[in-house]
Amino acid sequence: MTSVIDATEVPRHGPLIGGRSSPAAERFDRRNAARPAYVVGRSAAATTRDVEAAYAADTAAAAGWAALPAAHRGAIRQRAADLVLEREPHSGPRSPGPDDPIRLTGAPNRPWR
Repeated sequence: MTSVIDATEVPRHGPLIGGRSSPAAERFDRRNAARPAYVVGRSAAATTRDVEAAYAADTAAAAGWAALPAAHRGAIRQRAADLVLEREPHSGPRSPGPDDPIRLTGAPNRPWR
């Protein structure tokens, strides 16, 4: 099987819920739909318990989030996006190389935020 990612790049943590992450119970490969032999990423699989915990955490936080002014919520979201780009610079706009997963998946080369 041909792979475009390093096999050691396997998520160790499951979903982040309520500010906490636990070890990933299961993982799955994300494949290029046009070229299924190409693994373009690996992700942690969420369990039913993870989904229930996420719903409970969301429900508990909803009123506090809604009470914040829209501009404040926007600033928090922008800061989160900036942190993602600092940690994973390849998540933003760039020019992919010939063997790059972005090029192989056919994803557009444009910013996601």
